[in-house]
Amino acid sequence: MKQTITQTIETRIPATLCVQVDAALFAMSQCYSRVKHTLVARKNRNQTTKKPEAQVEFGITGRQFNAIKGEVDGLFQGQLSNYERYIVEANIKIVNRLTRIAEIPTEIANAFFIEKEETRQLVLFKLHRELEGCKDRNNRAKYKIEEWQRLLNAKQISACFGSKKLWYKQFELTKNNLADHAEWYAKFSKKRADEFTALGSKDETTGNQSCTIKRNDRGLFDLRVRLPNSVSHSFGTFVDLTDIPFNYRSKKLIEAIEDNALRAKLSMGWERNQNLQVKHQMNVLAMEEHQERILFNMKKRGDPVAKQQDAKETYQKKLDNFAKFTKSNALCDFGKAISYRFKRDDKGWRIIVSLTNETEVN
Repeated sequence: MKQTITQTIETRIPATLCVQVDAALFAMSQCYSRVKHTLVARKNRNQTTKKPEAQVEFGITGRQFNAIKGEVDGLFQGQLSNYERYIVEANIKIVNRLTRIAEIPTEIANAFFIEKEETRQLVLFKLHRELEGCKDRNNRAKYKIEEWQRLLNAKQISACFGSKKLWYKQFELTKNNLADHAEWYAKFSKKRADEFTALGSKDETTGNQSCTIKRNDRGLFDLRVRLPNSVSHSFGTFVDLTDIPFNYRSKKLIEAIEDNALRAKLSMGWERNQNLQVKHQMNVLAMEEHQERILFNMKKRGDPVAKQQDAKETYQKKLDNFAKFTKSNALCDFGKAISYRFKRDDKGWRIIVSLTNETEVN
């Protein structure tokens, strides 16, 4: 069975280069964020946006749309899962507070027997305050549970892009050293559009179509970012990032680049490559043995016959598809997906690289 392992490598764009590329990267992140926020709003309204339509509407490439849609789908999946957890945790706390609410009246009655007046009044004050606090927190928790359940039923999420902390600063401008609402809005808008992602795939050039990478003669790395069509008229089609250092785990990145280069080389004339044909047959046999082992274990465990039959049909369909000597199947052992996340902060731009690899596990 194959397990997907993702490793991350982080670096910064040198300050001198940041000055040159900041405007282009920020325009890219603004476009990315606008599309993401729009897709979230539409998904909350149970509306769908198809890739061809989005490419025309937002002026982005198909791969850029895939990256944004994948992020939005992941956001919904994660947030809805969180709501389920929040409800369970909130109900547990409510039960605990109800238990405490039932205990406090007895403690209040016993407190009246405390002889020292000052101590008695202090204990009674704390107990009454705790009692009211438990009731208030339970009321707030019930309201939150209702809201989380409503969102779950509607398959909607509540999200504040730009952070809630910065959102609430508009209501206390002086306290937060803001001259006026315009200054706050400028900061909030900048925060809402401070990152974008280039989604990788092992079958694409250098593991990513939207951001390519190569190692230069100086041992550093050159990246080329594909800009959306909507901003290319101002900044060109590509942004070149030269001499980017990756000191941490750079060996892993070099291995991924070399693996992708090997895949690109093998893709030329793959149909006639006998080594690939032999390797493909070995992979088919290994896949067949693995599936038979799973089905054997299901039968040994006594799984329902219907479940065994469904698994057998599913595995057979996968095996039939993989048994075909296609380019994707022939090169399945070569190449690594390299995804990039560009994040803007007070110091400039960070690049977080994610290397995705599949390994066999027993």
